[in-house]
Amino acid sequence: MSRTLAAALALAEHYFPAKDDAGRAVVRLEDAHVLMSGQAAQVWADWDSLTYPEQQRIGRLGSVLDRDQSSSSACTAESGQVELLG
Repeated sequence: MSRTLAAALALAEHYFPAKDDAGRAVVRLEDAHVLMSGQAAQVWADWDSLTYPEQQRIGRLGSVLDRDQSSSSACTAESGQVELLG
């Protein structure tokens, strides 16, 4: 897994906590995608409530993603979510 994807999943876990039907903590891939897409400021209603350093941290994902794509690894899940272990 790329470090960029790992960072997006970790940030999605933090900002968009979710549970599956069994009550297990999961990360929805669409949440990580929003953070990686560079569109978070346009589509995330709570964007303006974030501190500037948080906005910068999330914004950097897009610029790092461009460099990562040359050696990217894909992460897919049939359910559209990743179960958190631990």
